[in-house]
Amino acid sequence: MDDAPADDLHARSAFAQLASVLPVLSLTRSYRAGGEDLAELVNRRFYGGRIDALPWAGSFLGHGSLSLDYIENGTGLPDPDTGAVESVDAEVARVVELVVEHAATRPRESLMVVTASEKHAVRVMNAVLARMSAHPQLGEFVVGESAEPFAVLPVERAVAHSRDRVVFSLGYGRTPHGRVLSDFGALGQPGGERLLAVAMTRARRSLVIVTCVQPDDLDETRMKHGAVALAELLGEIANRRAEPPLPDDSDPMLVDLSRRLEARGLRVALGHRGKLGLVAANGGMCVVVDTDSVLTGRSLREALRLRPEVLRRLGWHYARVHAFELFTDPDAVADRIARMAGLPAGPVTEEIPIVAAHTAS
Repeated sequence: MDDAPADDLHARSAFAQLASVLPVLSLTRSYRAGGEDLAELVNRRFYGGRIDALPWAGSFLGHGSLSLDYIENGTGLPDPDTGAVESVDAEVARVVELVVEHAATRPRESLMVVTASEKHAVRVMNAVLARMSAHPQLGEFVVGESAEPFAVLPVERAVAHSRDRVVFSLGYGRTPHGRVLSDFGALGQPGGERLLAVAMTRARRSLVIVTCVQPDDLDETRMKHGAVALAELLGEIANRRAEPPLPDDSDPMLVDLSRRLEARGLRVALGHRGKLGLVAANGGMCVVVDTDSVLTGRSLREALRLRPEVLRRLGWHYARVHAFELFTDPDAVADRIARMAGLPAGPVTEEIPIVAAHTAS
């Protein structure tokens, strides 16, 4: 394995060499089906907000794709050679718990553990293997044949891999006095920002960051490269707040349709995430409604084939509605969407109790 810094390796890559003689085009439209809050964080942090992606249905149902799992007792003694507090027992144990839980509840979804510490990767894998005798389902998940087998990799070797779900376990802890002594291995070296971006982009559906280190534990003035970016990232995740949605009522026919869908018992949102004109949900079933406006500024291939395909991969049921349908028979449109969401057609009406009249004789 080449031990050169990530920036040096990138400078020697085929892309860097070809970019010096060929035009470079930026692909900013993402068709990847992934968790929305994770995708937004990656887009904002590593791509300057240039990536255009469609919302995930799970976000409308309240399912997050990014979580921070902090280990309060993540302390250990510094290594006598490196001075780093590396791969503390509490973090190893927590990661193993997450792997066991995944094998029991989501065995059909692939999983990978990524870490900034080579030593931590070895310890986690050995601990997972040691637990297999007590959990037969874990053994099948870890060593059974799979198109995307379970893996535990240091971040330098994770660049060519992706999984449905990823656990990013930092692998460095604090001293018993609460101090952070390490620069987090490869993350603190030149090119560490690229490696952090790798760790954040390996998951297609969700990412759990397991760490013994809180943002307040990190002194950015003493850190370099990806370690600084990690401190900022942890702070951003810990402090993030959900912004209240701003409904888009610019299309009167969609506003009217949303009211009819609400009358039929669906939960609706106009202008969802600024990307979808109207979405509706019934339980765990979500429907996105596209009108003729989706053709504006898009090719027919993108509007009629790629967009519906991506939305379906993102968990939406797709309904294409023409303006003349909304104008001539909006109730029929509402009934069709209600059936797609698993509800009977027609508005929900309250039963009016019948009271018998009594006439005094």
